[in-house]
Amino acid sequence: MQKLVDKLLAAEQFHEYVWEPAVGNGKIAKRLTERGFNVFASDIDDKGYPGTHVIDFFDDKYISDAYPKIRRDIIITKPPQSKIKAFVERAMKVLADGYKVALLIRREALVEVKDCLPSKVVEANKSLVWAIWKKSKN
Repeated sequence: MQKLVDKLLAAEQFHEYVWEPAVGNGKIAKRLTERGFNVFASDIDDKGYPGTHVIDFFDDKYISDAYPKIRRDIIITKPPQSKIKAFVERAMKVLADGYKVALLIRREALVEVKDCLPSKVVEANKSLVWAIWKKSKN
């Protein structure tokens, strides 16, 4: 996973605050932290990554002033493959204007998001790509 994250960071610039909402075992979050990012790690269940906040990415109560620790500037994650389209739609809804979401997905899953194509696709390896969307400023 280290090389996959490094490929993303070589191809796209992100500022220091990242929300990793499907942190799982923490491989992406760990590498981002090693590279100097301030990562807010969450998942629907605690799967063992230290500091994981048990938060449902799809629950609106966490996207409010009551949870100021969640910066919605940058979202970088590897979503469950069965929920790629839902993750894109949700991320674009909660993302702050002018910021980005990067999802590590199977190359063939790009057809699942054909209604909302990414602004950039970065090859991670033979089967995976980083799909990047940027939310326009209103």
